[in-house]
Amino acid sequence: MTRPLVSLLRKYVNIIQRPDNDEGNLFYNKYKFKKFLEMNNIRVPKTYLFLTKIEEFKIDELKDIPCFVVKPNMASCGFDVYNFIKINQESYMEISGRRHDWIFIKEKIKKITTMYNSGGCLIEETIKNPKEFDIFTMGFGIIDLRLYMLNDEILYGKLRVPNHESEGYANTGRKADALFVNKDGIIVPDDIFNNTTTICSKRDFKGVKVPFWKELSETSIYTAKLFKLKFHSIDISMNENYEPCIMESEKIPYLGHYTDKGCIELINLLNQTK
Repeated sequence: MTRPLVSLLRKYVNIIQRPDNDEGNLFYNKYKFKKFLEMNNIRVPKTYLFLTKIEEFKIDELKDIPCFVVKPNMASCGFDVYNFIKINQESYMEISGRRHDWIFIKEKIKKITTMYNSGGCLIEETIKNPKEFDIFTMGFGIIDLRLYMLNDEILYGKLRVPNHESEGYANTGRKADALFVNKDGIIVPDDIFNNTTTICSKRDFKGVKVPFWKELSETSIYTAKLFKLKFHSIDISMNENYEPCIMESEKIPYLGHYTDKGCIELINLLNQTK
């Protein structure tokens, strides 16, 4: 059951984001959003879009990609997201460790093309983090940094960290850990989200700075300036070539993890900001 203050915050954020503008509408279509960023010289994962089952023959062209993510193009629910690693010509391993053949993957892609408002199925080449992020992942999965933007400034963020319980996915809906990051990139205890600074290793990360914070934050701020939004989120990661990559963004981020104190503080802050 949604808490009253979370419901109030959600309604408030919906109101301040209207009316829609052309740039704001891009948030609803991940493929168009990424193409828009590429036109503005912002790096994104290499992406493919399948809209109908008729394009099945094109799906086979992806068989040689070593690592890729399959997900809905026009949904932000966190469901039907799969990360695959190629083992050999006939076998693929999901990041969770489960093994599948190519026929299984093709069926997943075809299923997603007919769901989620017919927005199609998006396939992205997986971003591999450089070794400096192993401190968080213990070599298990990849991290995902979500930054909450107030106009074109970083408000705070959360470093979503995969663990064994989340089966390698940096998705808090799958029980991944989330570390609160302040506007300077430092992991600190918080009372804004229902999170901690400890992951499955039981190691305390309080005071640790996110690697390559300068590059990640500058790319996020540059991206935010392209959109005329008062409040939104940006998901960003660092690839193995030490290049920041924008994964996606949400015009209305998920707000269910906010504490009551966090809801009140954000509403007051949005009221004070033009």
